[in-house]
Amino acid sequence: MRRGPGRTLGALAALVFTHACQQAQPAKTPMPSAASPGAAVLELRTLDDRPAIGLVQRDGDPKAAVAVGVAHDFGSEASLGLAELFEARLGRSGFHGMRVQAHGLGLVLSTLVATPADATRFVRAASAALGNPVQEGDRSRGRLRAPRVRGAADAAVQACSGELGVTESGAGNTPPEPADVQALEQWRSQLAGASSVAFAAVGPRAVLDALASAVASGDKWPSGPGPIDRWPEADSIGSASSSERRLSVAFRVADAARALEVAETLGTPGSVLATRLGALDGAFRLDRVVATTRVRGACLRVDVRTPSPSTGPLDVARAASVVDEETRLQLDAKKGHPSALDDAVLRPTHPADAAGAAAWRVLTARAAGGPTRRAVSWLGAATSESELVRALAGLEAARHARTLERRVRVESGQGELWALVASPCGTSSESSDDAGIHELLGRTLAQRRSGLLGVHIEPWVSPDSVGLLAHAPRAGASESAEDHARRVGDALGRALVATKLNGSDIAEAKNELLGELGGGQRGYFAALDAASGGHPSWLDPRGTWRAVSQSLTLTADTRRRLLLSGPLRLAVLANAKDQQAEAVSSVLERWLRPLRSAPTACAAGSRKPPQGGEVNIEVPSPDQARIYLTYPIAPSRSRDAEWTVYLANRPGGWLEQALGGLGESHARATALGGSNAAALLVELRCEESDCGAALGRIRGLWQRLGKGEASAADAEIARRHFEARDAERALEPRARVVELWRGSGPPKSDLESLRRFHQALSTAQEIVVHAKPKG
Repeated sequence: MRRGPGRTLGALAALVFTHACQQAQPAKTPMPSAASPGAAVLELRTLDDRPAIGLVQRDGDPKAAVAVGVAHDFGSEASLGLAELFEARLGRSGFHGMRVQAHGLGLVLSTLVATPADATRFVRAASAALGNPVQEGDRSRGRLRAPRVRGAADAAVQACSGELGVTESGAGNTPPEPADVQALEQWRSQLAGASSVAFAAVGPRAVLDALASAVASGDKWPSGPGPIDRWPEADSIGSASSSERRLSVAFRVADAARALEVAETLGTPGSVLATRLGALDGAFRLDRVVATTRVRGACLRVDVRTPSPSTGPLDVARAASVVDEETRLQLDAKKGHPSALDDAVLRPTHPADAAGAAAWRVLTARAAGGPTRRAVSWLGAATSESELVRALAGLEAARHARTLERRVRVESGQGELWALVASPCGTSSESSDDAGIHELLGRTLAQRRSGLLGVHIEPWVSPDSVGLLAHAPRAGASESAEDHARRVGDALGRALVATKLNGSDIAEAKNELLGELGGGQRGYFAALDAASGGHPSWLDPRGTWRAVSQSLTLTADTRRRLLLSGPLRLAVLANAKDQQAEAVSSVLERWLRPLRSAPTACAAGSRKPPQGGEVNIEVPSPDQARIYLTYPIAPSRSRDAEWTVYLANRPGGWLEQALGGLGESHARATALGGSNAAALLVELRCEESDCGAALGRIRGLWQRLGKGEASAADAEIARRHFEARDAERALEPRARVVELWRGSGPPKSDLESLRRFHQALSTAQEIVVHAKPKG
């Protein structure tokens, strides 16, 4: 929008509305409300048979400013022609260097003045400029420029936001032929009435009084009907081929003050809208949010761009759906305080801009609005409008569908709210090549996002669950129970959906995980692989050294996307009431929805049945020498396995008794796995000369146990230990939310089940891995 070479016509952004540019513009500090003590006050005066007036008493500016505004229904072409006409006429009256702001809804001309007399002279000159018929010498020269609108959908968006745009054919920003004298006079005669025009002044009281007096004492103005500002009859959606790759969504809303408040929220850097858009496929970027006050209601416009040339209809629809959802949520949440309209007038630092804003403020919000209407325009790769319509309709129809399985328990009076969201698929999709990728992903997300919004986030990964656990106390006495829950859900959603994984984050988590795994446990990893049928993370979710060390950032991010598109279960320990669970769930669903379609089932991984036998592995040094005995077991016997491990490992237990007298021989049992695979593993350290005997004794132990050697005293020792342990764990909310997520309490065991478990340990399936030093 330019006026001659090097001269820019002021955009509508300088008038009474909010213009928030994501990334390109810092957040604005809100001005005090006009009703606040000590704040500048916008005076609105309505006069019979004369234009209305807006006055702002303001000190500190070297000069005051005055403005005249005109509202009409004739569109951009009329604004461009009339702006040039009125600027030229005011220039001939001695007012040079005018700030001219033309747009599709009207125009504003403002200028600095030094004295009250200048303000009086401006009113008279502007009244004459608007009131005198157009002569041949007033012909428009077409020096002003406006962008070309591409298609009906783009025109609907432009019409809503009131920005300049011409639909005539032509190249670049070249407008049609300049308006002739007849057209200019037709427009001028229809808008040169009191209801279409407003005057404004910003500065000392003397200047304000002079402008008001000049308007009141001047000739009466025609009493025409003024602009209608027609309300859209229906929503619209469409697309046009362009290299611009811009999505625009415009909402015509009845409450102008609410539109201004929503624009501030949506356009703030780091807003939920900006973050959600950035997390979509296609890397959509929030370009700007514009709220335009109009004679009837307002327009709230959101522009989004993407660098991707291959953006398809579903990608565009997802971005449009996110914009629609976030905008409507904010429109429902905001109160629309009338002071927002006046505050927008007080924000411009240049007095001429403030005067222009005041003039436009007087002309707007005069008539009642209608129901909210939406216009969607996509300018980018050739996209079928019918496909775009269908995709957006499908996404919006599914907006209120629940895709998270939910389990809730209310524990009123607790200091924190706890939430665990995880996939029940666990590590089932991992193989020996990517074992540990979900563990690595969970750690990376948690270390990046813990503390976000005051919420502690930690990974929760097991063979049967992959996700994040979050907990937080109230932020303060003023935070409601529902707001507390929404904050926890928001933090979880941001962590899962909006975290941008990068190489340094993955490397940090990888180093931590590799430190735990230890590069020298080659025998252990071989035992996992053999006992799991090629899926070591089905037994130990941390995976193997080789797989973790070779994992890539791209692989982790791909798994994150797959994880979020599959089955997810949410468990909530509410600390006040049931509604908190709904609050957590609804916010989390909002974040996840664009990445999810119909709920899917866990993918079934193919598994080779484990084969018993012996495996020899070379290790680099003698201190890494081990023997691993592994027995595949039924996943349903986890408590029997835990009892066995405890009775084997405790001081004076079965393993210590079996190895008694064999020098430095030590052994330790571990129960591994989940619902896909499980195993009982014994790690044996021994002097080379004693290893044969030690291995024989451990095998003998399992054979005796298989014949029923476990005693009632052994079972009682285990029962007491686990009852005490379970009681201690139950004191921790972390354990309770995990139990709630799993849907069952601790498994049961007794002497009979323990003996049956031992009988099932098959020596035919026994896997023995010998990790021996080279040479």
